[in-house]
Amino acid sequence: MSGDGVHCLVFSKDRAMQLDAFLRSAKRYAPYQDVQVICARDTWINGYEQVFLENPDVGFFNESKAQPFGWLVSRLLREYDRVVFHTDDHVFFRQALASPDCDIFSY
Repeated sequence: MSGDGVHCLVFSKDRAMQLDAFLRSAKRYAPYQDVQVICARDTWINGYEQVFLENPDVGFFNESKAQPFGWLVSRLLREYDRVVFHTDDHVFFRQALASPDCDIFSY
């Protein structure tokens, strides 16, 4: 398992602008240790290039026949102790609060 912080897993499909807004707000207001994004099949080429370029610290995964959605999620869950899930239409407007000794992120 990796790190002490909370890891973020984002699901995105054909919504590059919304994903960009989420990533900008999360960087500003949510203290995630890291962010991983799973893009739905065929989404990869539809306007996401700029989002990839502007977020080199974010891990991007493309759902495919070789790497289906469930396989990608379970692979990422095995790597982390604490994970929070978001979709690309979530946006933070103020600081996200979570006590370090709070166990709500554990499963």
